[in-house]
Amino acid sequence: MRLPVVDAANSFRLRQLVGSGLALALLGCPKAEEEPLVPDVPPAVEDVPDVVETPDVPKVPDVPPDVPDVPDVPDVPDVAPPECETGDDCKDFDNCTEDVCTEDGKCENPPIAECCVTDEDCDDGVGCTVDSCNSTQQKCLHAFEDNSCCLTVADCNDADKCTYDVCAANRCVHPQVAGAACECVKDELCDDSNPCTTEKCLAGVCEYSAAAGETCCATAADCDDGNAETFDSCQQGICWNKALACELEEDCKAPSECVKGACANGQCTFETPPGCCETDLDCDDGLAQTTDSCTKNECVNVIGSPTGCGNDSDCAVPNPCTAVKCKQQAGLCSYAPKPEGDGCCITADDCSQGGDADPCVQTTCGVFQCATAPSGANVTVWETTFDTGTLEGWEVDDDGSGANWQPSQGQAISKPYSLYYGKLPDMNFNVGATSGSVISKPIEPEAGQPVLLHFDRNVDTEPISSKDLLWLEIVINNNATSIWDKGFENGPGVGWKTVDIDITDYATGTFQLRFQFDSLDEVNNFGEGVYIDNVRIERPCQ
Repeated sequence: MRLPVVDAANSFRLRQLVGSGLALALLGCPKAEEEPLVPDVPPAVEDVPDVVETPDVPKVPDVPPDVPDVPDVPDVPDVAPPECETGDDCKDFDNCTEDVCTEDGKCENPPIAECCVTDEDCDDGVGCTVDSCNSTQQKCLHAFEDNSCCLTVADCNDADKCTYDVCAANRCVHPQVAGAACECVKDELCDDSNPCTTEKCLAGVCEYSAAAGETCCATAADCDDGNAETFDSCQQGICWNKALACELEEDCKAPSECVKGACANGQCTFETPPGCCETDLDCDDGLAQTTDSCTKNECVNVIGSPTGCGNDSDCAVPNPCTAVKCKQQAGLCSYAPKPEGDGCCITADDCSQGGDADPCVQTTCGVFQCATAPSGANVTVWETTFDTGTLEGWEVDDDGSGANWQPSQGQAISKPYSLYYGKLPDMNFNVGATSGSVISKPIEPEAGQPVLLHFDRNVDTEPISSKDLLWLEIVINNNATSIWDKGFENGPGVGWKTVDIDITDYATGTFQLRFQFDSLDEVNNFGEGVYIDNVRIERPCQ
């Protein structure tokens, strides 16, 4: 069925009549059996009670939870960058200090032991050493000024099994070992109970020296107390000031057998018998041949072992230059030199051999009489030490490489110079391949005599004999013969070594010596080089 057209106004009206069912009638449609359409009714809305106003509640401040106090964090200092990474960063340009970079990157420059610039830098505090500075190598040298100077016991070995070797205050002393041949074996046995003497037992003999002290003296003048009523005397090294007033002889008793006292008119008088002694010091005759002692207040000067006697005839006379006397009180023979006579002496300097003296023989002064003995050494015919700082007549031929033969203070056996091959001041021969020679002046040996060659050498080169060649030639009439190379005489190697060669068969006439060096190449030339010192031609004593 077709529905009639409804205009807009009617459509509005229809919506108003839906609830009453009129809409269908108006449209001309039969009434349907379906339930009538019920208009949409909005759901009932419950009444919402009015919101009751809540009274104002005071605001409770927020309470933070308990939080433990956090300590202040200290400021972290800035970490300084390291001063260095290697020792090269620490150079202070001082050759006598090391340049060290520590593990924590700090520079340190500790001094190098025994490094020096001047002799004053080398003082070792030992009074008997001569201290000097090798200016080229900046190393200290310490030489003993005499044979009694020592640093350790090893320096004092006198090769005498009957003595102890002792280094005391840098001086060698040799007290006697216990034995039947010794008069004393230790210092205590020499004690004279005198506080003004120092006792030593040396080589079995007691020796005494003056000790310091307020009451100690050497002469009576040391004991002057400024009082005219006293007698001032030096007795056994001790001052004695005796009052002169007396009543009895006993009031003038002296503390020594050498002083005799007497009382006269209430005053003491004193006198000393001639030749009377108090201590060994009073008996020193200044002669090296005698041992001096004061025995029973009498001086005895002994040569060798003491000899007992009753009169002069009991004392053997060793030679015409010696006077002998029996000291009755001591009961011992005493010796002294006779006045000057032919062949008599006090020291070896008094004995002259004259201009024709045999150099293989030396003069000696025995028991006040001149004597001779083998010198025990070869005779030097010709010698060069280079100690003047010049070549001393040697002539150099070099290749112009920068290394050559020249005097140097780098090292020496006889100070201060030696002959050196290398480059100064570098102290090496690192100049590429290098070679050179040095030849001596003509040498004329003694006709018909054996000829010995001596020199000292120190070779810091490649040790292989076929590398860095060093050799010595003997040149006669421009003909050269090699007589030594660095492979001979204990081989090559750093350190001073002595070379002794019999060249009698070569040196039949005038000859020259020529040292030659040749590195052959530029490899491994960082060694110090070659030193030669004390070149001598000698004649052995038969």
